[in-house]
Amino acid sequence: MKLLTTIKYNYLIIKDRVKKESPAFFQKAKILSIKVTTAAVAVIALNASGTVILPVDVITVLSYAIALCVGVFGTSVLTKKD
Repeated sequence: MKLLTTIKYNYLIIKDRVKKESPAFFQKAKILSIKVTTAAVAVIALNASGTVILPVDVITVLSYAIALCVGVFGTSVLTKKD
């Protein structure tokens, strides 16, 4: 029962942090991470469709860029002004 209470409490904290306003820097970081992720996904999709043939190394770097941007986006969303 204690675990369920802890999970619910953590959920409420995260929900509260998402609703709060982020500082200006993190708002810009969030927007930039969305743009970079969109571009990387588009290039990977073009490669997958056969329209553009790219080396495996480029696709690997784009995949890491997506992972990095998802982390930046998550941090930006959960950072709040005091």
